Amino acid sequence: MDNNFDLKSSSNKLFEHIHAAARYAGTLPLDKSTLLKLAYEIFRESYDNKTVPEIASNIVNTIKSVTSVSAVGLRLKNGDDYNIVASVGLSSEFLKAENSLLCPNCGRTGDTECKQLYCMCGLVLSGNIAHGEGVTAYGSFWTSDSVDFTARNNLADFTDKVRGRCIEEGFKSIALIPIRSGKETIGLLLLNDRRTDFINLEIVELFEELAKSIAITLDMHTRNDRIISDYNNSQELLSRLSDFMLNVDIYGNILMLSDSASEYFDIIINEVVGKNVFSIDLFDIGREVWSRLLDDAVQTGVGFEREVISKNLSGGIVFMLKVLPQYEGSDLNSLTIIFTDITEYTNNELAHLENESFLKTALDSSREGIIVIDTQNDNLSYVNKHARRFRHNFTHNHVVAESIEQFFLGVDVYDMKGNAFDTSNCAFQNRIKRGGKICKHLQLKNESGEIAIINFCFTPDENSEDNSGIGVIVFIDISDILTLKSQRDDLQERFTALFNLLPDTVVISRFSDGKILEVNAKCYEMFGISRAEAVGNTIENLGVCVNIELLRDFFDPLKDGQVIDNMTVTLKRSNNQLFEAKVYAQGIYYAGVFCIISVVRDVSEVRDLSEKLKQAEKMSAIGQLVGGVAHDFNNQLTGILGYSDFLVSNLEDPDLKGYAQNIATCAVRSADLTEKLLAFSRKSELKKMPIDVHAVLIEVINMLEHSIDKKITIGKKFNAAPSTTIGDPSQLQNALLNLGINARDAISDDIGMISFITENIKIESAYYDFKGFTVEPGNYICIKVRDTGTGMNAEIVSKIFEPFFTTKGEGRGTGMGLAAVWDTVKQHKGFINVNSRLGSGTTFEMVLPEIPDDNIVRKIERKVHGKGRILLVDDEEIVRIIGGQMLSDLGYKVITCNNGSEGVKLFEKEHGDIDLIILDMIMPKMSGREAFLNMKRIDPEVKIIITTGYSRGNEVREVLKMGAFGVMKKPFYMEDIAKLIEKVLES
Repeated sequence: MDNNFDLKSSSNKLFEHIHAAARYAGTLPLDKSTLLKLAYEIFRESYDNKTVPEIASNIVNTIKSVTSVSAVGLRLKNGDDYNIVASVGLSSEFLKAENSLLCPNCGRTGDTECKQLYCMCGLVLSGNIAHGEGVTAYGSFWTSDSVDFTARNNLADFTDKVRGRCIEEGFKSIALIPIRSGKETIGLLLLNDRRTDFINLEIVELFEELAKSIAITLDMHTRNDRIISDYNNSQELLSRLSDFMLNVDIYGNILMLSDSASEYFDIIINEVVGKNVFSIDLFDIGREVWSRLLDDAVQTGVGFEREVISKNLSGGIVFMLKVLPQYEGSDLNSLTIIFTDITEYTNNELAHLENESFLKTALDSSREGIIVIDTQNDNLSYVNKHARRFRHNFTHNHVVAESIEQFFLGVDVYDMKGNAFDTSNCAFQNRIKRGGKICKHLQLKNESGEIAIINFCFTPDENSEDNSGIGVIVFIDISDILTLKSQRDDLQERFTALFNLLPDTVVISRFSDGKILEVNAKCYEMFGISRAEAVGNTIENLGVCVNIELLRDFFDPLKDGQVIDNMTVTLKRSNNQLFEAKVYAQGIYYAGVFCIISVVRDVSEVRDLSEKLKQAEKMSAIGQLVGGVAHDFNNQLTGILGYSDFLVSNLEDPDLKGYAQNIATCAVRSADLTEKLLAFSRKSELKKMPIDVHAVLIEVINMLEHSIDKKITIGKKFNAAPSTTIGDPSQLQNALLNLGINARDAISDDIGMISFITENIKIESAYYDFKGFTVEPGNYICIKVRDTGTGMNAEIVSKIFEPFFTTKGEGRGTGMGLAAVWDTVKQHKGFINVNSRLGSGTTFEMVLPEIPDDNIVRKIERKVHGKGRILLVDDEEIVRIIGGQMLSDLGYKVITCNNGSEGVKLFEKEHGDIDLIILDMIMPKMSGREAFLNMKRIDPEVKIIITTGYSRGNEVREVLKMGAFGVMKKPFYMEDIAKLIEKVLES
């Protein structure tokens, strides 16, 4: 056997992970992945020291727990019967009825002479599948609805006798799967479920594959039972024949020595224990013999016998050594060596013959093939029973093999690299002459193309002094084991991939000392800690938990079977950044040790998203409020500005004229405040034109120099080239002026410096932060506004862009300035950051998209005057009055209407005499958009200008796309509307 392959140890580790993942994720799906999991769980049973009923019980329990099927049963062959040896979910009445079925032919029960099962099971076992909605090549029976199946196939009488218990116990879906070892049916797997349509053809085919694994497991365990029995018998015999026992570890250190050893040698037992067999040459056997004996035991990992000669005062003693490896779990940790004095048998021919007979019996009982070859005489001195059976089954050759060549006759032999392995008598003679042991895997191929893999060991007779040409071959068929190993490796590879693809960090740590045994790949991404750093360390030593005592308190109940679900903790990354996480944990047994499996989920991003959602909802609510107020406010400002312009034009008294000018100035400032509110609430339209950032900054600096204390120095350092962006120069100027004023207010005692710095930067990948900015890769202009003021703490910085938040005293600020700056930058497809520390000043970084300088164009002034007939439609009387007066003063004839419906009716009657329509967007009865569409249906060529105090940008854009000639924002000035009307009428 290949002792480097430890299926039991490896599978134990693997399936502890899967069990934990299944418990966290929920019920496993019934698919190929589940099939592999079941197959390996079942294969594990063949390596445990259990009885066949125990194995069967574990198999049915495993199937039920993983697949959630209502009931599982296992019939196994016992003579001519197939009794249910293990079940789960089946009542005692059901089992009693199943194992005492009446034969309709002879009337006897199934456990009497008739020995037949006249139920669906009997049909499957006999291969006579007469009914069923699904029949596969493997001979299974299944139905997804037993009641419907019985009715469709007229089986009422048949069902009453043999299968009525299924329907009576509420089982709807039924499957009966044969378990075959080679061509022999050795059992039957029963699947009963109370759900209709639970069983289908795909599931049946999966269980047919699983049945093959069950067959291999039962077959292997049956052989193991025989081997264990033989081994126990030989152990009892050896204990009667042995004279004393020695126990050493794998390095030769003496752990125990029987007191009876002192009867053969002049030694004190207590003085020998603890020493090494090499250092004292125990029993004067020879250090080389001890070395060879220990090496063979460690390398093969299996028991063996060896004859040695020891010297004492009375002469030489011949001992037969029985070497028995001792394991702790899957690890070889010591050897028990039984010493039997066979000196008298060696000198006595009769005793020798008896011993030879005993050895032959023992060798024939071995599960390994053993061949003794005599190359000088070209024959086989001995071939044990297992070797003969293997040759007969594999080569189908019934003739007794008399030479090694005849033994492998009709078989091609290769090593695992595909090189031919010579099995001639001459080849083995040469191997004996060269000496040395040969151990390797060989691949055998017979004339039918069947393949077998054997673990092959050839040992020359080292005790022969005349080079007699004797050698011993020991081999074992490991084909099934290698298949299992391949499947295990495939499953382990899939599990490792899944383990590392999990979006959360998974940690397996020992409960006793907290040592980490395994982590997945997400650990490095979440904590910045590699697997090599984590494994072997503890959570406490890694420093990832801020409150380790809290974690210990939570983990302590796990030893009592409790589960940690959704625990919130604060953790720390390797760069000392704190973050919030949810922890899920439970206890598991991993490699035989009680451990904790923990799933760590980073919820900091979810928390940030929640904060952004709250901010967005706040902004939306304020925006709706601002939009409604701005609409009515701009209508009133239109009247105030209009009348103040008329007063300035018509009054001759200087004082009264000054008063009128002051009214106009206040109205303009009110209009600017409305613009800020609309900009913040994202309700105003952004003008798009090329802007020289340096030109805007120079204007801002000039305004600041005339308005702030002379003790404050203003510096500039313009490094950006190009310095051009696309946007609204007015909004951009207001944003930079706001930053300058904030910088002024932050400087205490009015002594300090404000710096304006520009530079070009390149963003390589998409940028996103929690403030809501999303920026595409490209070239950008960075504008830094830096002050030497008092600075801000982290709490203030986190709220600095919120609307109505201010640190200024009462009457000194509204808290809207930086909120408007934030929105202006966002509308310009840029982003803004602030860096500040108490006592170290503040720097705002405004980043805007860059365009080439040649996109800047000069404005062209137009004259303002015209003639024609204009229809003005607005629901506000003050707008109709002042608008009509403005248009009349510009030379136009004006007709007014107070809503959209009235305007459409008037246009339908007089559209031939109307040159232009000025239409408000938001009106009762009929909106501006509806009125626009009706007017376009009357005259597709009509010229319409839209006015708005507030409207959603997408509505305005939609009307422009449908044919509107322009937009005039309220409040409007006479010269602005004059230019727009002239442009539209001339188009």
